[in-house]
Formats: sequence, structure tokens, C-alpha cells
Amino acid sequence: MFSSFTSMLDLIETELKKYHFRFLKLTGSDTKENRYRKVKEFQNGDIDVFLISLTTVCWDFERSCKENCNIVA
Repeated sequence: MFSSFTSMLDLIETELKKYHFRFLKLTGSDTKENRYRKVKEFQNGDIDVFLISLTTVCWDFERSCKENCNIVA
């Protein structure tokens, strides 16, 4: 899921935790190494939801999205 607002990602994160979803959140505060690690972990299929701040989408996420990507305001 993509959003331009990290506050929206925070709200979604709260609900994901509540229902025990396995998720990762990628924001501008992540280091380059952390970003690659999280993308790799998502690609391995162990994660249900990948929350991504649109400000971090300065490199290719297309192959990381698998089948479903959603943009939330």
C-alpha cells in the first residue's frame, strides 16, 4: 500500500498490528540498506502487507509489488 502521508501509514499500521498481519513499513527515514532489506523480505513472501511512503518511491518498486498495489490518500 502506498500513501503520500506517513500519518495514514501509521493509522493502517495500528490496524495491521491489531489483527496480527505481518507487515513492513518503508519511509524516507529508512537507510538505503534498510530499504533493500525490506524489499527483499517482502519479495520472499513472508509479509502480508508492505506499507510504503510515496516519498521513498524514487527507485523501482514495480517488481516488488507482486500482483496487488494500492494507493491510499
